[in-house]
Amino acid sequence: AFWVSRRDGTIVRLAAGKAEVLTLTGGALPTRLGAIYTDQGTESLYVVDETSRRLLRIGKDGVIGGFVEAVLSPGEAARGLWVDVDAKSAVVVTTARVVVVPLPG
Repeated sequence: AFWVSRRDGTIVRLAAGKAEVLTLTGGALPTRLGAIYTDQGTESLYVVDETSRRLLRIGKDGVIGGFVEAVLSPGEAARGLWVDVDAKSAVVVTTARVVVVPLPG
């Protein structure tokens, strides 16, 4: 499966030739998503919410499980995201810098 974050605040799962919109629940919903990260061995999706400048941890069932504030400075956009679950950190590449942040609890 491929996961795509969209600027309208939705996440789409592409699998077996079908597109499914993930229904998000469990907290303040994002309104503009940027970079997204997951892989087969990772239980969650990690997504940058550009409007609120947060890094979100979202279960693959759509439940928002946590977030880290202020991962972007005002005016920045997320261009890339890499997560190391074992090290409990994420690298966010923005339009202005590269920043390392802890993973949401």
